[in-house]
Amino acid sequence: MSLPFRTTFKRMSLEERARIAGHKGSATSGRRRTPKKAMKVRILEAQRGLCLYCDMEIGSQITRDGKPVTLRINWDHFIPYSYLAHNPADNWVAACHV
Repeated sequence: MSLPFRTTFKRMSLEERARIAGHKGSATSGRRRTPKKAMKVRILEAQRGLCLYCDMEIGSQITRDGKPVTLRINWDHFIPYSYLAHNPADNWVAACHV
């Protein structure tokens, strides 16, 4: 009796998962992907320079544990990469690192 696809997929190596999902290159390159520069500009304009999750302006200063911190940008997937197994252009959001 064969295992359900979901169980089988979980047991596969990252390379096998990437091959099934149609990825080219190594799935374990260690490099996180980010949107292209033009897409980053469009996303930041659409979000008015605000973090999608907390609505604070990226680049602004806040106080955290009594110390000033500048909010850095973090490119995130709106729908987790683990569900889609690829990076469509409309799935990126700008978030702060906090």
